Amino acid sequence: MLINLSNHLAEKWDVKQKKAANQQFGEIIDMSFPDISPHWNKQEVDELVAKYYADVLTMLDRYEDEIKENAVHIQGEFTFVYMLVKALEAISVKCVASTTSRNVSELHNGEKVVKFKFIQFREY
Repeated sequence: MLINLSNHLAEKWDVKQKKAANQQFGEIIDMSFPDISPHWNKQEVDELVAKYYADVLTMLDRYEDEIKENAVHIQGEFTFVYMLVKALEAISVKCVASTTSRNVSELHNGEKVVKFKFIQFREY
């Protein structure tokens, strides 16, 4: 099972990313990424990390997959991600991020259009 802890619901992933997730991890379960204020101090982020740490462990217990490897796909605000990945890895929970190629096109009016193409899941 793959817990998708990001701002991008799995239902909106492209076919290649969904297929890779299903092949590697089985079922995909979305978990909303928290809204983290840039004004928070480290203690406030630590408290949120503790809450999500407990929530992830509960979800892993509930959806244990005997056949496929379990992991947490985590991408978002950098300090939160760093602290949660560090805590989860300390108890051997695999954490991954999506790697993408970034294609930028500049329109005639100066606007930029950015498209991301999924490449692979990379372990932290």
